[in-house]
Amino acid sequence: MTKEEGSFLAYDGNAVGVAYTAHHFTEKELVFLLIENGFEVEFFKRDAFVTRTGNRVNGFVIVRNKG
Repeated sequence: MTKEEGSFLAYDGNAVGVAYTAHHFTEKELVFLLIENGFEVEFFKRDAFVTRTGNRVNGFVIVRNKG
């Protein structure tokens, strides 16, 4: 529906309809965005996190330095 890979519509049990559009960035997308905006990636790690709704998801820990 969003026509963008990695993007999806998020719903809130308290709201009617779509609460917001979210996007799960790939490792490649994140590194590209950081480098293109003048950052150096010093540390990159895959990890698991708990979302605001209590779901466990895979994600990234990134330490960067503004060059």
